[in-house]
Amino acid sequence: MKNWKKCCLIQSTSVFDAIKNLEETGLQIILVVNKKKEFIGTLTDGDIRAGILNGLDLKQSISSIAIKNPVIAKANSTYETALNLMDIHGINHIPIIKNKRILGIYFRNKNLIKNYVENFILIMAGGRGKRLMPLTKNLPKPLLKYKKKTLIDLQLNKIINEGYRNVFLSLNYLKEKIINKIKKSKYNLNIRYIIEKNRLGTAGCLYYLKKKTTDPIIVINCDIISGLKYTELLNYHMMKKSDLTVVIKEFRSQNPFGQIKFKRGKVTKIDEKPISLTYVNAGIYVVNPSILKFIVKDKYLDMIELASRLMNKKKKVVPYPIIDKWNDVSQYLKK
Repeated sequence: MKNWKKCCLIQSTSVFDAIKNLEETGLQIILVVNKKKEFIGTLTDGDIRAGILNGLDLKQSISSIAIKNPVIAKANSTYETALNLMDIHGINHIPIIKNKRILGIYFRNKNLIKNYVENFILIMAGGRGKRLMPLTKNLPKPLLKYKKKTLIDLQLNKIINEGYRNVFLSLNYLKEKIINKIKKSKYNLNIRYIIEKNRLGTAGCLYYLKKKTTDPIIVINCDIISGLKYTELLNYHMMKKSDLTVVIKEFRSQNPFGQIKFKRGKVTKIDEKPISLTYVNAGIYVVNPSILKFIVKDKYLDMIELASRLMNKKKKVVPYPIIDKWNDVSQYLKK
């Protein structure tokens, strides 16, 4: 792997900066080194995700959660040997180490996997895009362009690349333009449409997938572009035996003023423009078909309201922190 040096980080690096590195490289692993550039250990997106769910402070150093004795390959190891180790340990990458020095890294070639995943993917593409007016006055949001491609093209290409083929599109506003665009593009996908006579929100149209599948359904907002691996998300959903999995993303905000802390009439601390980290809804979900009975036909329902309804029913709703690149394109387009 020629670009492996991009994923080498000093052990004092914060977890937050490590997440940014994972987003930029897309390699899903960090090689942790000391100041002498000696190998300390590894850190994957899965390790960080587990840490976040256990209350990890993103300002901590990566040395606090790095795997100090990871599986490694010797300098003279072949790719076949490394691949066998990956299979045994259920991992996707192995660093090549000699005398505490990193020589490279072996990655599993996921392009060799050609089997289709049968789970449905539902793209929510029926909104009016009011935040983007006047851009959406005569053009539906899925046909707006981001980096020279329409949003619907980006979504469908990603679905193909991830190995999925069963797609539902929920449509309402200017639906004919979207359908005509997809017909002209001739995607090698099994695409079906849910036509909303009235707007049903981000969850209401799920009613129409009742009894169509017994497998978990991935739901995506059309204007969310991410590097998230759908199969990893599905595996996590099933491992946790979740009824609804909500993908979350860390959000960084900075106070433009100095923050003053005081006690008993005395200033105890001054933080200059402190940064706070919170988690926001990333607009991607996995839904078990068993919970669709809680959705009423042709009634407006947002996914957050559905989540609240499920929690009140003692159903299992779990978060899935996304470590990959993520972009709410609507925020970008309206600038």
